[in-house]
Amino acid sequence: DFEVTYFGGKCTVTVTANYEFEVVVPTDVAGWVKYQIQGAASNLVNFIVSAHDGYDARTAGIEIRLKDKELSETVTIVQGQKDAILLDEN
Repeated sequence: DFEVTYFGGKCTVTVTANYEFEVVVPTDVAGWVKYQIQGAASNLVNFIVSAHDGYDARTAGIEIRLKDKELSETVTIVQGQKDAILLDEN
């Protein structure tokens, strides 16, 4: 599991698998988490998290799974909220 500030950032996981894998980003997360696969053996997955201007933390569950198989692991990214004090005039 990774924690990222509201400024955004990058998280990297190393995938060790004896079969081709794929990364599945849910559609509701795809707008703020992107990924790149790199490395000589294509086993590093970099997650790039965009800045967050919301006032509530948000969580992404991203699945890394073997292609054509039922075996998978989930990477969880929690991004903190933008801290603020909001006032309404009465």
